[in-house]
Amino acid sequence: SWTTALRVGQYALVLGLGSTGDCGSRRPAEVAPCFRRSWHYTWSVVAYCPICLAAFGGHKDRCPEHSEFPVCPVYPGTSMSGKVFDGRFVLMEQIGSGATGTVFRALDKYMSGEEVALKVMLAHLASNPVLVKRFHFEIQAARKLKGLNFVRIRDFGRSKTGHLHFSMELLQGLPLSRVIEVAAPMAPAYVVEIGTQVCKALEEAHSKGIVHRDLKPDNIMLVRDRAGGPPIAKVLDFGIVKFVDEDAGPGPTAPNIMCGSAEYMSPEQAQALKVDTRSDIYSLGAVLHEMLSGYPPFKSDHEESNNISILLDKVKEDPKTLFEAFPKIPIPAALDRIVHHMLQRLPDDRPPRASLVRNALADVPT
Repeated sequence: SWTTALRVGQYALVLGLGSTGDCGSRRPAEVAPCFRRSWHYTWSVVAYCPICLAAFGGHKDRCPEHSEFPVCPVYPGTSMSGKVFDGRFVLMEQIGSGATGTVFRALDKYMSGEEVALKVMLAHLASNPVLVKRFHFEIQAARKLKGLNFVRIRDFGRSKTGHLHFSMELLQGLPLSRVIEVAAPMAPAYVVEIGTQVCKALEEAHSKGIVHRDLKPDNIMLVRDRAGGPPIAKVLDFGIVKFVDEDAGPGPTAPNIMCGSAEYMSPEQAQALKVDTRSDIYSLGAVLHEMLSGYPPFKSDHEESNNISILLDKVKEDPKTLFEAFPKIPIPAALDRIVHHMLQRLPDDRPPRASLVRNALADVPT
């Protein structure tokens, strides 16, 4: 048989000449329908090593440097067939969506066709003033954050049809949630590295009066360090942040509005109480707990009542230490103590600042 590949962005179109049987034997990481009787084609995704974030073609199963873990394929999103948004952005594919908007991979015609991630507020929500205000908060918050561990905002505006939008750098890598699925329980040294980077992001955000409120593995993107260092952690999605400056007045996620993800939100969030920077400390503790064990600190066994059970448990119960919950996993005692300290029910019992967590992580023997 014969094959050739044409690379388009982060994907590759693989063409081959062979029998229809060749199509059925393709890897699950490839979409492999047959074309006529003797031709086949597949969209071969880029796959990333979950540890070093090296990128490989769809036919690579393991990274040579970290062969104990399978690579993680990234599948193409919903094709947009080159539709143009606001006369400027050529939409290539939809790559994500949330409560406030949809994210596209797009080409920015004003920036010489540079690839960007474009977030557009959902059309049927655009008339809701609370959600529009929340969208503005997201833009304003993200533009304030300039450090390495944040996504760079390119531009923002309002389209001729009234849609609010902003463009960001397009990241190529893996969300931490995918890495946890493949590699947890993770090496303590790796957890310390990623935790330290997220602490740096929180330090900068908190110093500017910004609380994330939805820190979780899905909102931490890992990208390859071109200099050959450890993966770079990028904190995403400030769509439900709250400015904690007392002079700013109530924001769209003020007290009595519960926002966040049940498995990672703090007990005070679970009760829809006012939150501050210590709520993010709790959420990061839950993320580190899952990296080290493969499980968040509270998880229900009943799928139907999952979120309610989790919220009730974290409001009523103190978390177990990692050693108590997972005695067979080798975790440094110092790291266990840090995570347990971050996961205390009462905000006053947690580290008050991300810098203190970062300093404590630096002293963990790994």
